[in-house]
Amino acid sequence: MTLAFKTVNALFLCRTFLYFMLYEKDPLSVLEALTYQGMVLLCLHSISSLVEEGLPLLQGLTKLLRDISFPVAVFISILSWGLMIPVDEGGLSTFKNHFFHSVNSLYVLLNMIMLPQMWCKYRCPLPLIYGLAYLGFQVALQSTGQPARYPFLDFHTNPEIAGVIMFISVLLLPSLHLLLCVLSSKVCQKCPPCHGGTTKTD
Repeated sequence: MTLAFKTVNALFLCRTFLYFMLYEKDPLSVLEALTYQGMVLLCLHSISSLVEEGLPLLQGLTKLLRDISFPVAVFISILSWGLMIPVDEGGLSTFKNHFFHSVNSLYVLLNMIMLPQMWCKYRCPLPLIYGLAYLGFQVALQSTGQPARYPFLDFHTNPEIAGVIMFISVLLLPSLHLLLCVLSSKVCQKCPPCHGGTTKTD
């Protein structure tokens, strides 16, 4: 059952993502967007999770990808639907928009339920580090004269809005990781804690 679930996960996620990438006019450019990076992370997680069934040495990598990609995926869904930002000019109602902004969080939820694993609250800085690296990358691109990928991350034209978004991101990314820790403790009550002597939400 576990192997079948992971196989379907990886095939659906990766094939659908590759399908959309084949029809992108500038694939390398869109990979600068957090939305696309988030899906890349989920695809890598699905592949690593599947391969570890025959190669247990990958469990550490799978866990690292999970701890980063899952909170980032939920963050992307909250941000995109909260600000009503479509993935492209097709609008909010397209399958492509739902794939990048809804299916990503559905993937997280299904994995939390179908493959219960204990999360560690001490790893909550991981998605934050990724988020800060992404922000730094955007600042670097804009400093070279490239336009902002997102209007709310335009540090030249709208530095106040960009600062607010950055502050919210710093708070939200580790908080989402902690929220997933709580969810995992409810779903996986028999899982061993990640640190000896800690509570089961660790």
